[in-house]
Formats: sequence, C-alpha cells, structure tokens
Amino acid sequence: MSESNQPFSLEAHMQELRNILSQMQSGNLDFDTNIKLFTRGAEVIEACRTYLDSAELSVKKLVGGSEADFAEEEGR
Repeated sequence: MSESNQPFSLEAHMQELRNILSQMQSGNLDFDTNIKLFTRGAEVIEACRTYLDSAELSVKKLVGGSEADFAEEEGR
C-alpha cells in the first residue's frame, strides 16, 4: 500500500497485514519475497501503533478533561 495524502485508515492497514500474512503462510514464496513482506508488515504495524498511540492520547485528554469538569461540578 502506498503512502499518500489520504487520511490514515486503520482498517485498510489491518487488511494489508492480513494479506501479507496470508501470502507468507501460503508457503509458495521465495525467501527474498518473504523478507520483503515481513519488512513491509513491520512498517505497517509501526504505522498502526503510532496511530493508535495518538488516538489513545487524544481519548485520555478528552476523558481527563471530562473527569475534571465533573469533579468540579460535584464539588460545588
């Protein structure tokens, strides 16, 4: 999957990982092709990890802000 200016799609990246895994599990590929697929898979996993870490941070900020607001309202 080529990198472009399109928004990140976790679903598309997960599908790419499924495709890579399926190809590698077929047992029909030579060593060099398996290494290339493994390398691409590692790149996709890292991109997903970065995306998910960023999403987690955003959620924590939102939830943290909501909890602080809620605590202030209860204290009044």
